Amino acid sequence: MDGDPRASYGRFQLQGSDWRADIRRVDYDKARAEQDFEESGFLAEAGPMARLIFRELRESRPHVGPWRNRFIDAVKRREISVTEAVDRYLAERV
Repeated sequence: MDGDPRASYGRFQLQGSDWRADIRRVDYDKARAEQDFEESGFLAEAGPMARLIFRELRESRPHVGPWRNRFIDAVKRREISVTEAVDRYLAERV
């Protein structure tokens, strides 16, 4: 979620009493992953949060966390639905 479109994972090793962390990057077919989101039915069937996850994939930037920070309290109080909150969040980031 740092703008680098490659897949990544952390590799952690204990050396003595210290931890060493390395971030590994892996190329993958991002266009195919985006296509799979649509063709698999995930976007259509997984609910409004799927659109945030898809935007994260496309932009390699976080959206679920920022959406949550802005809207979760209003959603919990039932002042706005999850769908409405996602729509507003995405409209603000066009």
